[in-house]
Amino acid sequence: MVDINNTIAILALRGVKGIGSAAIKKLLKHGLFSGESYYDIFEKGIINLKKIISDHEVEELIQDAKFQLENCNSYGISIVDIASEKFPNQLIGLNSPPSVLYYKGNLDRSRNTIGIIGTREPNEKCKEIAKRIGTHFTEKGYSICNGLAVGIDEASIETKNGIHSGVVGVVAGGLNFNETKTLLKSTAIMAEKVLESGGLIVSEYPMGIKEDTFKLVDSCAIQAGLSNGLILVQSKIDGGSKYTLKTYAELGRPIGVLSIPEIANDSSFEANKLILSNSIDGISRITGLKPEKVKLGLCIPISKKSDYDIFEESIRKNEESNTQFGTLF
Repeated sequence: MVDINNTIAILALRGVKGIGSAAIKKLLKHGLFSGESYYDIFEKGIINLKKIISDHEVEELIQDAKFQLENCNSYGISIVDIASEKFPNQLIGLNSPPSVLYYKGNLDRSRNTIGIIGTREPNEKCKEIAKRIGTHFTEKGYSICNGLAVGIDEASIETKNGIHSGVVGVVAGGLNFNETKTLLKSTAIMAEKVLESGGLIVSEYPMGIKEDTFKLVDSCAIQAGLSNGLILVQSKIDGGSKYTLKTYAELGRPIGVLSIPEIANDSSFEANKLILSNSIDGISRITGLKPEKVKLGLCIPISKKSDYDIFEESIRKNEESNTQFGTLF
């Protein structure tokens, strides 16, 4: 019951004005989620964060949290909170990791992932390469992670007869997408295919919440956080990939960047060219991060199959030098 107590307390705390993900992370640092009743955990959290609410409000927040948990269960949606041992450790490295994740499927798939991202309008060459990269790393035992968007995302997880097993899809709406139109139709279709193939769908948003532009941007941070390594296949400088790159560049993990000389001057390949030629300064220009904020790991140009092995080795070395992806202290 410890995990359930923590989950209920965290869901209730999230309902208090001014308490967000960063505040929940602070409470975790202070060891507040230690196996007591959800009322006790909630009360200690309120005191620690110096919030004042009435007993009536406390009861309403607790009951709402319990209802949300029960409602999710009835729709086959699970919740893992940041205090749980099951919570993906990679996400702790984020400045504001989600305090809870809603998920369907196999949560273990989140442990060993490679993010593959890029434009929604790829050329045929890059689309084909995305498929090869996705196939290679799936066969090596990795789960491909992205937002399941049309274009590079979709190409990287497709097979001739469906999609790869073990894909991790990060979406920007509630996971009751079959009952309520919380996701784009194309995304919902891909999400169902992921689940049918033994994969995982995650969201930081509760049931009934519909995706929008702002939520899609926020979901990019989770894509970045879950990725042990990230590969950019094709993107413009101002393409949507910049949002995933912005978070990823602060995590100190390796990045692979597709390098194809014959399309280097194509405007849809500008981001790749800039990163490959300027590394940190290139990332800074694309994401808007100050150069001193960029903690990018090794940048691996990917132009041939042997580069996949170099990229994989960079992931392994990064993991060996960092026994934890993130730390609270």
